Amino acid sequence: MKTKFLLILSMCILTINCFAQNFYVKKRDYSTGHGIGSLLELNKKTFNVIDSYDFTSDAYDMESLTFDATTNEIYGISYSVIIKYNVITKTESSFTLPEINQGDYGDIIIANGRLFVTKRDYSNSANYIHSLLELNKSTGAVIDTYNFTTPFPNSYSPESLTYDASTNDIYGISDNIVVKYSITTKAESSFTLPEINQGDYGDIIIANGRLFVAKRDYSNPANYIHSLLELNKSTGVVIDTYNFTTLFPNSYSPESLTYDASTNDIYGISDNIVVKYNITTKTESSFTLPEINKGDYGDIIVIAENQTSINNVVSTDAVNVIGYYNVFGEKLSKEPENGFYIIMYDNGKTVKMIK
Repeated sequence: MKTKFLLILSMCILTINCFAQNFYVKKRDYSTGHGIGSLLELNKKTFNVIDSYDFTSDAYDMESLTFDATTNEIYGISYSVIIKYNVITKTESSFTLPEINQGDYGDIIIANGRLFVTKRDYSNSANYIHSLLELNKSTGAVIDTYNFTTPFPNSYSPESLTYDASTNDIYGISDNIVVKYSITTKAESSFTLPEINQGDYGDIIIANGRLFVAKRDYSNPANYIHSLLELNKSTGVVIDTYNFTTLFPNSYSPESLTYDASTNDIYGISDNIVVKYNITTKTESSFTLPEINKGDYGDIIVIAENQTSINNVVSTDAVNVIGYYNVFGEKLSKEPENGFYIIMYDNGKTVKMIK
């Protein structure tokens, strides 16, 4: 049954939130004594540089880019420093996490407007502790800590964190083990992908509620095969396999996978080559970023920038809700019980909500 909302016959102020999909890539310049970390905004059609921002924070090794649509900020982590860049105001801020004598921090992820980071404690070499910390987004203070029970034999904490808004699960991968953690129930589960004798798995990504993982086969050193596998989110069973045709001269599969909900494209980067794969049409295309003599490219991210505008609306008509969407533009099966989401009406209006 459609929910009806009546607009009173008078001049009303309606806040309408539009979401522009923008593409960013991290760049390092080590031509000078002190390396410079930059964030480039690229045109998604031509991939020319629209804008460039040089960080003043120590962002040289910043990675694990994630976006907070509630604040329009891109987050990244460099060792124990978390850096934020506001794409609207083009300003940066940062905070430093407590140093760990025998341990380190890993990847970060924004999940339903909340910030999480992995942490590894190797003070006991026989029993590494891998944790997921929820942090205060302004100060970095620890709000909550969860210690994974899944064993990760390679000693690495889950990497390539990705968030499934349809289930409120954070996914990560460590070697061939995929783990997921519900930020609602605080429950953990995992599955193990088949071992590969001459190959490995790479980054994972949730795209429109579906789980994908990159895979590399180097059984033939003259012809590496780079693939994108769609997996069953509960069992890890392979649903579909796509072999990339783009050549990646450095032999690495596309990394830093990111999803563009406006086009259903998954993007990845390998050296200076950006490839995109459409999960609807199963088509692939790529482009090459300019080579850098003394520098390189790092993580990429597609964001849904929240551009808020105020419009005057006069109407006596009832409008119907035709869909609910998360902040990435992905349609939800029903109205969320909490968090940030977008309502779309049959008159073309969209309104951002929070519960």
